Amino acid sequence: MRNAMAIALDGTRQNEVPIGALIVRGNSIIAGANNRTVRDQDATAHAEMIAIRDASEWLDRWRLDDCTLYVTLEPCAMCAGASDIRGSITLPRFKVALLAKSARECYRSFSSLAG
Repeated sequence: MRNAMAIALDGTRQNEVPIGALIVRGNSIIAGANNRTVRDQDATAHAEMIAIRDASEWLDRWRLDDCTLYVTLEPCAMCAGASDIRGSITLPRFKVALLAKSARECYRSFSSLAG
């Protein structure tokens, strides 16, 4: 989570909304990104979307079912849909840094919202 927060803070230096996302596989960070909507002039350049694209490219596959998404803010509808949180197709596990005091609590709180 500290790495995701550092990436989010880096985004503020680029006049972006401070959101950071990491994708972890096992004990390795395979992708990380901050928002780039202003820099790229692209409404879809959210941190989660960029991290998902980068991780898919790194692994050369679209299914990231053995990965965990760490993000500093609850994903918007677009990003939640891209990771297909409810169906657990793309990214079955994710953790939100700022919803609760612990990663376990974060997972539980968002899972109950998502159904």
